[in-house]
Formats: sequence, structure tokens, C-alpha cells
Amino acid sequence: MDTEDELIIDPEAETDELSEHPTKTLVFVSTFDPSARVEVIPTSDQTVRDAAEVSGLTARDGSAWTVYDALGVEVAHLPSFDMIGDVLYVGPEAISAGSVAEPRPSEEWKQGERNNG
Repeated sequence: MDTEDELIIDPEAETDELSEHPTKTLVFVSTFDPSARVEVIPTSDQTVRDAAEVSGLTARDGSAWTVYDALGVEVAHLPSFDMIGDVLYVGPEAISAGSVAEPRPSEEWKQGERNNG
């Protein structure tokens, strides 16, 4: 048996965590072509967006893009190490929709008429 194969237990260790994260990957999938899957090994200082850029699945024409998890939640800003083992989707950035509508003068007049009448 090699010394590399031995399990060494240190009962005086302060934590059970590894000194280095195991080499695992993030899997990026294109939202345009689900068969396009790329595995990326993230580095400790990368965000998910940075790792997605390495995948080559990002927009090359300058259009806005981001990274989503399986539920459609944007995760591009998260540290890539937090997402190791997950399948993430690279696609166009969602457009914000909806706003607080200001009442039109005719609506204000109608509301006043109802309250007075």
C-alpha cells in the first residue's frame, strides 16, 4: 500500500474542511441549444459570470447576457465555488417589465366623481 493511498486522521484538527476545494466543475448549457454543454473548472476568485465567459457560450455580438440556475434565478453575481456541481444556463438577459403607473387625469376625475357622488 502506497503512502498516497493511506487515510490520515488528525484528531487535533480544528475543522473537517479540506485545505483546497476538490476539482469539480460547473456545467454551462446554452439556452439557445440545450445540446451545447460545456464543463468549466472555476477558480477561487471567479464569479459565475466570469466562469461562463470561459465556456464560450456567451453572446459574441455585444448583446446582454447572464447566467441562470435551473429555476430561472439569475446567479451570475455569485461566487463560482458556491455553484460547483450545478448545471447553469447561459442566455439573454431578462428585460425588466412592469412599472408603477401614474393615474391619468381622466382617471383621477372619475375617482373623484365616484367619491363625491
